[in-house]
Amino acid sequence: MSSPCAYTDIEWKILYKYKNKEDIYVICSKEGSANYFCKESFLEIVVSALKLFNGHNSIEKITEIMSVKYPEYKVEEMIKKLAKSKFIKGNEEKYISSELKRSSINIKEFDITGLGKIDKGIIRVLYSIFLGLISVSIIICINLLIQNRFIISAYAGQKTQGLYLMKIIVIIVSMIVSLIFHEFAHILVGLQHGLVPIKLGISLYMNVIPMYYIITPGTYLASTYERIKFYIAGVCANFIIFAFFSMFASVFQCDFFYLIAFSNFQLILINLIPFALTDGYFLMSIILKRINLRLDFINIITFQNKNTGKLDIATKIYCVISITYIWILVFNISYWVMKNLVVKLSLGINIITLSLICSILIMAITFFLMIVRTQKIRK
Repeated sequence: MSSPCAYTDIEWKILYKYKNKEDIYVICSKEGSANYFCKESFLEIVVSALKLFNGHNSIEKITEIMSVKYPEYKVEEMIKKLAKSKFIKGNEEKYISSELKRSSINIKEFDITGLGKIDKGIIRVLYSIFLGLISVSIIICINLLIQNRFIISAYAGQKTQGLYLMKIIVIIVSMIVSLIFHEFAHILVGLQHGLVPIKLGISLYMNVIPMYYIITPGTYLASTYERIKFYIAGVCANFIIFAFFSMFASVFQCDFFYLIAFSNFQLILINLIPFALTDGYFLMSIILKRINLRLDFINIITFQNKNTGKLDIATKIYCVISITYIWILVFNISYWVMKNLVVKLSLGINIITLSLICSILIMAITFFLMIVRTQKIRK
């Protein structure tokens, strides 16, 4: 009979205050990169349960103790959930309940804990430079707008019509570099506010959409303002690239500069749309004071939510739009690949039909794998 042991660096704070309902608290462990959200009335119970995960008590013993101490609550499910969480030592590698783990192919994770050792003075200087670049970028965009030389109107003139091999390479390379810059902006702002990242990862979201991500323990322990700055940092990095290359494109009339600028404009839009696992989703969650919208979405599409009828209308609408939006992303990637592949190979196939079939297959396979992974969690 196993006796799970939890990390001892348990911290908690109020996350969202409400006027007409119970406040929401978050319980965190930076060592385990773990978060648990609960109502104020349940906070004491969760913290008490975590303290019993000391390496000496079995799950059955913890359940028995908690049932006696809090007879008015059904604690069994909560204790089972905690036992499978990253609060427990040794659960890090097998923890797959997050959307990213369930819906993605993980390619590689890099240990970046060493970044936390960078001198704070250097971080402050880099942060000041970053803020300065944002200010300059705003001025550049205002100036381009005034002169009617903005990148969007220029791009609408089909400066980059016809995707040849070199232009495709430029798009791919610029996307990769821009996304790395995006993630390091998150890291820089996080370090400025005491949030130390531990991993930088690369995965294929929905098995086809390239995605970089960072794991930064304790994010929810930061203030609301600090979290907003942390989540918006990546978009600001893409805005800097977009502004400077818009200026270069306007001055030099170079197709490649247009491509780099427009690629970053697309990255800004994609990251601000809250219907996937993006910065925009986390920003929306803060603004609307909502938690676990993505978890509700995952539970619905994997048939794990037995109370779907009890979900509020906003959650249902969000889930429908999310599925539609993700399918559009997958379809666009399929179309882009098929268009270039079919055209280059001179295949007599309808590109739209092929892209539709391909995107539907990808979505079906991804949802099936998500259901399989979800079943593993429940065991």
